[in-house]
Amino acid sequence: MLAHILIIDNEASIRYMLRQMLEQAGFQVLEAGTGQQGARICREENVGLLITDILMPEKKGLEAIRVLRRDFLDVKMIVMSALRGSTLFRALELGAERTFMKPFQPQELLTAVKDLLGKCV
Repeated sequence: MLAHILIIDNEASIRYMLRQMLEQAGFQVLEAGTGQQGARICREENVGLLITDILMPEKKGLEAIRVLRRDFLDVKMIVMSALRGSTLFRALELGAERTFMKPFQPQELLTAVKDLLGKCV
């Protein structure tokens, strides 16, 4: 069974755009609006890649990334943020494989997803 990509973002429009792009590329996609929902889905489904925003309502972003990395060691992680400064660098230190500053080029994210999951671009 193929691993799913889980998108965690409190903005439904971002989740929709990413889901459409990834499904058109042949990936199976799940969505969560909060880090807590995302953690539950990671426990219940075969998630191979997590794409998450840093700013979400119920948890501090970097703390959520730290907890997700601790609990799901084998899941690859891409982190997105509109925050400037060292936030994305800190996400890499916490175990994210890739980071993207919002707004980003969807094709660049798709290339990173394919690279991390071992699919030809």
